[in-house]
Amino acid sequence: MAVVPHSLDLALTVCFYMFASAGMSIFNKLVLVHISLPLTIVTIQMAFTVASLLLKPSQLRYGSMADVRRWAFTVPPLFVGMLASSMLAMNYASLGTIVVFRNVAPIPTMLIETMFHIPFVISWETIASLAVIIAGVTLYEAHE
Repeated sequence: MAVVPHSLDLALTVCFYMFASAGMSIFNKLVLVHISLPLTIVTIQMAFTVASLLLKPSQLRYGSMADVRRWAFTVPPLFVGMLASSMLAMNYASLGTIVVFRNVAPIPTMLIETMFHIPFVISWETIASLAVIIAGVTLYEAHE
């Protein structure tokens, strides 16, 4: 197998993520236009995911049962909340508005990291990037 340079690997990974994320958002919005049941759609998607994983249980890897319990009581409820709120937002707002507001996510994330004393580097580039994001969201919403 050929070795892919790190920068190309990174670029391909980012492109794949962008297309997969955009595709999921577009198809979810299309489904919501025809079937206005956002929580039912999320339930069906999650059930399909669990069923797919259970087809090959031997391929699932995990640490101790304590790790599994800790993960099971935190990650799935938070993920369900994220998916459900995203789908509810898609039901009431345009896809463009949702994408623009997702770009503001670094700001509350930085506040939460500060509350939990998680170190992060603040530089003038970070502040300038956040200012551009805020300006873009403001500009978009002023004309939406």
